[in-house]
Amino acid sequence: MPPQVPNDSLSFAYIPPGWTFQFFEHANFGGVTRTFGSYDYGVNLSFGSGFNDWVSSFKIRKFPSSEMVMLCQNNPCGTGGKYYARVGNWASMPVEIGNDQLSFVYIPAGFVFWFFVDGNFSGANMQLTGPLNVYMGGYDNAASSFMIYLA
Repeated sequence: MPPQVPNDSLSFAYIPPGWTFQFFEHANFGGVTRTFGSYDYGVNLSFGSGFNDWVSSFKIRKFPSSEMVMLCQNNPCGTGGKYYARVGNWASMPVEIGNDQLSFVYIPAGFVFWFFVDGNFSGANMQLTGPLNVYMGGYDNAASSFMIYLA
């Protein structure tokens, strides 16, 4: 933490549009982490409700210019549902794709796509880091929820 804000004392952060603020529970980017930010709007982040003692280190990053991960129901992409997802958490698959029907994912450089077998981020899971074009072959029946974050 900078000297102006001692360790575990951060109470508020404003994250401008196009930026993320990732904070860590421990110094040197260790422990539990959370990331906040948006392409489109600023985020007021208050640490007063239990998180102020968590922030011991942090990273501030500008979103990459290629903003979205492309999800496809079928491979090739043009033959079924398609969905463009930004950084965030999806407890279930978008209706354009459907549960257990993801066949192809394009992950731009600077992004991580973390998918889970079950909804609500549970069950077996795998993280894929871009840039990557992924035919989900053996995983298409295994994607029920996902997270996208910056690498």
